[in-house]
Amino acid sequence: MAQTRVQTDKSFLTNVAERTKMMGQVAQLHDDLVRLQKAQTHEAGARQRAEESLARALDKLDAAQSRHDVTRAEMEADALTRVGEVALIKDLRVRLETNGQQLKEVEQTLLCERSSAHEELAQAKQACGSAQAEALDADKQRAQISQDLAKSAACISSLEAQVKEA
Repeated sequence: MAQTRVQTDKSFLTNVAERTKMMGQVAQLHDDLVRLQKAQTHEAGARQRAEESLARALDKLDAAQSRHDVTRAEMEADALTRVGEVALIKDLRVRLETNGQQLKEVEQTLLCERSSAHEELAQAKQACGSAQAEALDADKQRAQISQDLAKSAACISSLEAQVKEA
C-alpha cells in the first residue's frame, strides 16, 4: 500500500507538475495572446493613421493636380494668345507691306499727275500769254480800225459836203 501510495503521490506530483507546466504554458499563451492583441490594436491604429495620411496625401495631390491643371490651362491659353498675336503681327506685316506698295504706286501716280499738271499749267500759261498778246494785237487793230473808220467817216463827211456844194 505504501508503494501504491508512493505511486499515487508520484502520479499526483507528476500531474501537478504537468498541470503547473500547462498553466505556465497557458500563462505564456495568455501573455502571447495579450501581446498579439496589443500588436493587432497597434497595427490597426497604425493602419488607420496610414490610411488617414494617405487620404490627406491624395487630397493634396488632387489639389496640386487641380492647380497644375489650372496652371497648364492658363499656359495653354497664354500660348494660344501668343500664337494669335504672332498671327496678327504677321497679318499686320503683310498688310503694312501691301499698303506700302500701294502707297508707292499712289505716290508714283501722283508724281506723274503732278508732272502732267505742271506741263498743262505751263501750256496754259503759254496759251494765256499768247491770248494776251493776241488781245493786245486785237485792241491795237481795233484802235487802228476805229481811227481808220473815223478817217473814213471824215472823208465821207467831207465828200458829202463837197457833193452838196457841187
